[in-house]
Formats: sequence, C-alpha cells, structure tokens
Amino acid sequence: MKKQNELTKFYHQREINLLAEYLGRRDDLPAKLHDPDALYSVDEDWDEATRGIAIQDGAYWASIDPDRHALPNAIARICLTNVQDSLPQWAAVSDGEVTLARKVRDSSELPSRILLPKHLFTINWANSAPGLSWPEAYYVTQLPGWDVHVVTASQDSNEIYGYEDFAIGWLDTKQDAVDGAKDVLIRYWRSLYSEYDQQRWEELFDISAGDPEGWADQVWPSEDEPYDEDYPQHWRGLQESSDR
Repeated sequence: MKKQNELTKFYHQREINLLAEYLGRRDDLPAKLHDPDALYSVDEDWDEATRGIAIQDGAYWASIDPDRHALPNAIARICLTNVQDSLPQWAAVSDGEVTLARKVRDSSELPSRILLPKHLFTINWANSAPGLSWPEAYYVTQLPGWDVHVVTASQDSNEIYGYEDFAIGWLDTKQDAVDGAKDVLIRYWRSLYSEYDQQRWEELFDISAGDPEGWADQVWPSEDEPYDEDYPQHWRGLQESSDR
C-alpha cells in the first residue's frame, strides 16, 4: 500500500485495519499490517494508548441497534480525540452530584498523535422538554496517509445510536473539505428523512463553516408549503423515543 510508512507513523495496526475497512480498502493492506480480529469488539481493559482505538460495545438500551454504528464510532473516535472537550455533553445534577453522559478520557489513555478536526456547525434536532435539547455537532477531519476527509456527527448521549460519536461519510482530499462535507451531510439527512421520516432540525446552536440552512433546504420541504393532513409531521421519534 502506498504511504505505508505514513500510516504506521500516525496509526496503530488495529486503527489501520478499521480505517481500511471503513474506506473499502482492507483488501489493499499488506499482509504484515492485516489484523484478522480488528472488527471484533475489545474488552474494557484494552489499552488504546499503546494498542490503538478499537471497536467497543455500544449501549444495549439504544433506540437503534448499536452494532450498526460500532465501526463508524471507532472511526469517529480516531478523528475526534483532540476535541473531546468541545463535543456535546449532557449533564444531570442530583443531590449535589454531577452525572455526565459523555466520558472525556485523559490524553494518557489515548494514542499520542495530532489530528485537526474542523468544526462545521452544531444543530439542535428538537426540544423535548424545557432545557432538554438534542444537539448534534458536525466535524470534518483530514486523515494523513489516506488522502480523505472524514465527516463525523456527535450527540450528547448514547441513547439513540448506542454511541455519542459516529462517522457519517468521507470525501477525497482533492475536494474542498467544506464543500465535500455538504454532500455527505445532505446524504446523511436524506437517509434520516427517508428511513425515519426525520423532520428538519429546529435550531442552529453554533456555526464555524458551511451553510446549514441552505443545505437543509435541499432535504426538507419549505415551511411555506401547505400542511398535508395525510402526511403529518413526524413526532421526531428518533429524538424522543427515549424518556429523558
């Protein structure tokens, strides 16, 4: 494989196999890099700092089968290590104790490398109760050695997909990162609309790059269109299927 030295410089063997699987390039891996166990989940005592990020079991109580997002989650964690503190976080306070949904890991527990995820924007899918929103943040990260940008989505809990973070697509580095991310996000939103009748997100929390409103207009009908009683607005089942 081209750039083999660059791959081993930036990634552990397990991560190289996961990325190759996600990008459809695993058959191109040289024999000495192949890890036959890469697609299996690891035990809790797996040391990601020395052995690389690996597939972990998702939350069994999630609304959607977490197995569908096991590999995309591992890819997202490879991309987002350096921005953990900036990702959506859900918190609750009871008897003076703070409970956080997302576990932010110490850098000593993770592989030592520098990737530079670029924040695009953060949306709020819905407000299911006062003060209870459903944020989703989008990042695009260039992966050295692979000539791709990976687009990721991050939520503030694992209630829906079994994981907080997951990759939603990738693009060649010959494309502009933001323009390519647009195509990935439009496909992602369209898949939610098609599969779950997911309606347009309610508000924009934060924007760093891109045109989220314009991109959303390409997926969902304009709010000015007349309401069709035979095709009522979805009750946002993906976001409100769990009693928060």
